[in-house]
Amino acid sequence: MPLEKWETPWCSENVMSRPAPGQVLLYAGGPSESELLVPYGDCVFNSKYGTLSGNHFLTIVNNFESLTELGKRLLWGGARNCTIQMHL
Repeated sequence: MPLEKWETPWCSENVMSRPAPGQVLLYAGGPSESELLVPYGDCVFNSKYGTLSGNHFLTIVNNFESLTELGKRLLWGGARNCTIQMHL
């Protein structure tokens, strides 16, 4: 999920390139644009510049199995508007 021109003085902490399904990563920018990675299966976080490392800041623990269906819809149906809400 690209974050377009989102800029923040975010430091690297708890970074990874191979998250498990449901481990959400924030890539705050650098050679590639800022983005969120929401993996729904095995993956390696890459760009045309090579492997990227993102901050693991959130883990989806409930109903993360439904991420597979969401990922397939986005892959085959194209981009959608998205809102992320956190319930604490």
